[in-house]
Amino acid sequence: MLTNIMELQPGAQILDCTMGMANDAVVLSFATGADGVVTALESSPLIYAVTSYGLQHWQTNSQPMKQAMERIQTICCDYRVYLQNLAPDCYDFLYFDPMFERPVLQSAGIAPLRRSANYAPLTQEILTLAKKIARQKVVVRHRVGTLRSLQFDSIMGGKYSSLAYGFYMQNKKESGTMQPLVILVGPTAVGKTVASIGLAKALNGEIISGDSMQIFRGLDIGTAKITVSEMAGVPHHLLDIKEPWETFSVAEFKERADAAIAQIAGRGKLPILVGGTGFYINSVLYDYHFGEANCDLAYRQYLQQYVIQKWQRSLVAAVG
Repeated sequence: MLTNIMELQPGAQILDCTMGMANDAVVLSFATGADGVVTALESSPLIYAVTSYGLQHWQTNSQPMKQAMERIQTICCDYRVYLQNLAPDCYDFLYFDPMFERPVLQSAGIAPLRRSANYAPLTQEILTLAKKIARQKVVVRHRVGTLRSLQFDSIMGGKYSSLAYGFYMQNKKESGTMQPLVILVGPTAVGKTVASIGLAKALNGEIISGDSMQIFRGLDIGTAKITVSEMAGVPHHLLDIKEPWETFSVAEFKERADAAIAQIAGRGKLPILVGGTGFYINSVLYDYHFGEANCDLAYRQYLQQYVIQKWQRSLVAAVG
């Protein structure tokens, strides 16, 4: 869940403010890849020494996992002191998983070192400072009740567990380059289309579709694509721009959406992004930057053929 909440991309820079046994730091390092940076802070010298040694000397048959562990930069320092000396916007994500005032006794991994752990509570003042440092999100793992008291933008998890993740979302595009933008999001069939038309007429706006499927021509019914009559004269962008067999990616979407936002604003109108696909919306909202790694076309074609052949065998077995 942690990597999904952060919506991690390779190359992300992360500060884990509460390393402990580095379970989360290892996951984050693996997810961000060789170009990423994971720095982990631990205030207890004993826990710092044990964990740092383990990260460098753990025996595993998985080379990618070994490399992920070795990439983690560990620092013996109290995050309350360390954060005071950081410049604004110097990490993409800050993560906290503080020790609980009432410990989770089932956590056997930390049990021998529990007396050495730092039980200082996470305060609103620290989180306010953390929000200045993070470019994208501040994420905290804690008990649901504590998370609610800390006034997070959103809380995920906690339905089947006493623990959940709270996070603050940032939107820090450079001053002077931000374009006015309205974003209308929500699940399927809640009335976004009608609402967006009303907004566009009331605010002199134009609509940009944030749906990953509505960009394809011909996929009208399954995507509930807006019709020309439903548009009521309001200009729409990023609809029907690709054939179903053509490739499309979130990187291309962001490039096209940014261009559409600038063009709409240049005409003196308000861009309204409506959707849709969460990853696409967030790529614009948080100004994601995507690498230029090439895809493996041969492997992609192999997987496509594999799916077709497996489907054909299943169909023959079902009718045979």
